[in-house]
Amino acid sequence: MEYILFVLYFSFFLCLCALVCLYFSGCQEMTYKHEEACCGDIFWI
Repeated sequence: MEYILFVLYFSFFLCLCALVCLYFSGCQEMTYKHEEACCGDIFWI
């Protein structure tokens, strides 16, 4: 049972890291004015 919970937690962690990486890559493509708003959304996930 603990192994299943560990796998689910690890999968969730990988998904969260992937979302953060996508947000950061999207921020770099925007102008500096929009960068603050975009990166601010990361902390509201």
